[in-house]
Amino acid sequence: MSDSVLVVGGGPAGLSAAHALASAGIKVDLVEKADILGGAPILSGYAKLVPSGEWAKDAIGSMVDRVVANPNIKVHLNSVVQTFDGKPGKFDAVLKNGTKIKAGATVLCTGFTHFDSVNKPEWGFGRFPDVVTTTQVEQMISSGKGVRRPSNGEKPKRVAILLCVGSRDRQIGREWCSKICCSVSANLAMEIREELPDCHVYIYYMDIRTFGLLETKYYWRSQEEFKVKYIKARIAEVTGRDGQVLVKGEDTLVKRPISIP
Repeated sequence: MSDSVLVVGGGPAGLSAAHALASAGIKVDLVEKADILGGAPILSGYAKLVPSGEWAKDAIGSMVDRVVANPNIKVHLNSVVQTFDGKPGKFDAVLKNGTKIKAGATVLCTGFTHFDSVNKPEWGFGRFPDVVTTTQVEQMISSGKGVRRPSNGEKPKRVAILLCVGSRDRQIGREWCSKICCSVSANLAMEIREELPDCHVYIYYMDIRTFGLLETKYYWRSQEEFKVKYIKARIAEVTGRDGQVLVKGEDTLVKRPISIP
């Protein structure tokens, strides 16, 4: 039986698990397929995190630092588990580079992938340069370059944030709510307004699901302090006209069609 633990994945969950185990005196092998630790917040260039409000590079950076500095943790970068066998208390893993690891337990923290908005072609991503994902806007902010229109590099005067892209959608087999996107979008809207106070920001939603205390911190604050406008709607399509993006759908409160440049 081995007293060590194998942790697969070097994102926030893997970093947290490795640190907790190592702090209890347990030897840990942390395996990460990328060449750096940090997972999606670092690899995808997130800006401020929800709900802490910390910059991703600072919050995740401190988690990485304490893991790297812990003598009980051995980090394996650019590595994936090639084979895995054994039973509880006695697992044998072989990494792709041939490194052999014996572990008494294994923690899988393999993360997630972002929804590819190309799978919702009616909303214009991949066809119109100024239709971007949340992650792309996060990258604009975290890079320090600011929010700009990819088509011409100019500051946008109006921004429409469309919720539930890739969730609550039976057509693509994803009927569940992500539970975090409403709060993330409200946070992003506030960041845009903070950088571009003259920019009008609209959030188009089916329902707002800012769970728990996030309602006050994000939903109400974004409206009252940052003047973000919320419109209950069902978006039918996003098209382009004269170099502008055009959002078409229905305002479901007043039951009338909408067309927003």
